[in-house]
Amino acid sequence: KRAGHDVSILYIDGRFRFYWRKLGISHKIDNDINIYGIYWFPIKCLRIAGIKVIHRFRNYMLERVFKHVIKMEGKPDMIYAHYLYNIVNATNLKEKYDIPLVGIEHWSMLNQSHLSSKTYYSGNIAYPKSDRILAVSNTLAKSIQKNFRINATVVYNMLGCEFLNHQNVNKSKEKRVELHCHTVMSQMDGVIDEVKLIKTAIKWGHRAIAITDHDGCQAFPHVFNEVTSYNKEGRFEPYKKKIKKRGFTPR
Repeated sequence: KRAGHDVSILYIDGRFRFYWRKLGISHKIDNDINIYGIYWFPIKCLRIAGIKVIHRFRNYMLERVFKHVIKMEGKPDMIYAHYLYNIVNATNLKEKYDIPLVGIEHWSMLNQSHLSSKTYYSGNIAYPKSDRILAVSNTLAKSIQKNFRINATVVYNMLGCEFLNHQNVNKSKEKRVELHCHTVMSQMDGVIDEVKLIKTAIKWGHRAIAITDHDGCQAFPHVFNEVTSYNKEGRFEPYKKKIKKRGFTPR
């Protein structure tokens, strides 16, 4: 965008969430970038049908929103797809509309010694059909070469400094409580320092946070010490009355 290119973002929303979402195609503008999404129902409902059915269904959803983008903005010159299960669907657009495709891979699960059958199925479609695969680390590139015989180009820093220096501000009166966070202590699935996570939640005014690390609780001592230190300073006092009204006894 900063280089003068027009950028649009497309996504398939197949998540299972307990809140209302618009059915069909949605559109919003964020930082002068058009964002198009599509939602019908949680795709997990199709798991019993198998990966091939899910693959075809996601292809159909992505093409529906892609046709809408072409109608609104014209045919794009390039497609960038992030993450294996998005790259595999983008290959369908590449073949049908003759558009170059660059896949960007950052999925740490590819570093496992044994990959699932659905990962092999998707990878054998996505990586060979892409014009170029970019990996965020040498280990990912080696894994892609080992399992799929495709040479990926390693690009270590895909985030601009302006992104890293950006400060989020939560202005909502009713603060959220995040119930699913992974830290660096989570096996193969976390990049957030546990202490920084707690400090950020405190800074944003969140009253609680849930850490759901895989296969371990090594983050607990650091989190416990940080939270205990915060509560000892008396900054938790304003919430005690509210909690007592709900039948809990804060300590």
